[in-house]
Amino acid sequence: MKRGTIAAAFLLVGTLGCQRDRDRTMESLIERVIASKGRESKVTIDRQHDSITVDLGGATKPQGWPAAVPFYPRASRAKIEAAAGNVQRVVLTTDDSVAAIGGFYSQELARLGWQVGREEHGTWTARRGPERLELRVFGRDSTTRAEIEYRSSGSS
Repeated sequence: MKRGTIAAAFLLVGTLGCQRDRDRTMESLIERVIASKGRESKVTIDRQHDSITVDLGGATKPQGWPAAVPFYPRASRAKIEAAAGNVQRVVLTTDDSVAAIGGFYSQELARLGWQVGREEHGTWTARRGPERLELRVFGRDSTTRAEIEYRSSGSS
């Protein structure tokens, strides 16, 4: 009888181990799908409590966004809306204020060697050699939207 119990325990552990591997694979797959939509996430499948938890984090820097332009770290969503030739445009949203976003970009762009112009009606401009950047920030209710247009060298 003991041998049968031990064999059943090994079978159960083996099955659960295989199930956990499948769950980890599924968690990873779901996290990659969410990342492809521009969000960080942590997915946890908990069979013991019959639950699946998805913790969404901030936005991830869109693939193809230029390294010359900092990415706002507290963005909740970000999407490249236009990319043609030497011009790229990203739109991001956050719960932070217009002033917080403007302050971040003014400081970070200056740190990276950009010459930042004065803010006028929620719009900042910056230049670094032949590169140009325009940041437009709009606040509405508790959400702030920022549109960043970047023109690399050789664009008009």
